[in-house]
Amino acid sequence: RPVSGALLLAAKRQKLAGAAARRTDCGFVGDHPINAFSAEATAFDLPVCVELLGTREQLETFCETNADLLRGR
Repeated sequence: RPVSGALLLAAKRQKLAGAAARRTDCGFVGDHPINAFSAEATAFDLPVCVELLGTREQLETFCETNADLLRGR
C-alpha cells in the first residue's frame, strides 16, 4: 500500500477531522529533478500531497504516533 493510503487510514483511525491525498501537477522529491504533468510524465513521477485536518494537539499526536510512516518523507 502506498504511504499516502496508510496515512489516510491512520488519520481515519485516529478520528482526525479530515484527510485527503492528491497527486500534484508538478514538484520534486529529494534530490530528484522537478517533474511537471505532461504526456511523458507517469503518475509515479509526480509527488503526492497528503493533507490532514485536526486540532494542533491531534496533528502533533498523529505525527508522533505515525513517525515511522513519516520518517524520510
